[in-house]
Amino acid sequence: VAVHGDHRLERFVLGLDIRDTCSDRTRIIEQVIAMHSHRAPGQGSASPGCAVDVPLVVGPGTGDEVVAASNVMATMGVPHVAYQAASSRFDSRTEYPFFFRTVPSDGMQVIAILDVMLVNGWDYAHVLASNDRLTGRPGLHQMEHYMQQETQVCAGVSDWFDAADAPKM
Repeated sequence: VAVHGDHRLERFVLGLDIRDTCSDRTRIIEQVIAMHSHRAPGQGSASPGCAVDVPLVVGPGTGDEVVAASNVMATMGVPHVAYQAASSRFDSRTEYPFFFRTVPSDGMQVIAILDVMLVNGWDYAHVLASNDRLTGRPGLHQMEHYMQQETQVCAGVSDWFDAADAPKM
């Protein structure tokens, strides 16, 4: 897609390559490698006669998928932007040097939530989180820690739930 309207941008061409990884870590790794080598798995060049550098990858969004994609992309020097990865695990610039996110980390969300509570004079809360090892449980533990160590906010209930058990809307 050519960028029109500004003569300074007319020499730039924007492109995209959308792939479905089906939330499968092996497929994610295959797709990342294939994008970097300019071909789809089992296919020829994605754009015949055109070798295009992949400047960055957006997605996958969360959890183990992000770990798999980021680890492969870091070895290639390709920036990775995740649109849902909130786990504080990804805060390490040493472990994830090419990782960026569009949402705040769990730790920053905890601080923001407690700031809202303190500003409003709320001193009691029920804390619920999803039961997953990258975001829910660590986020819940961070919330409990800050509530006990940094504030006078009390947790009435502190628990997690399985997303599969949540009622369907």
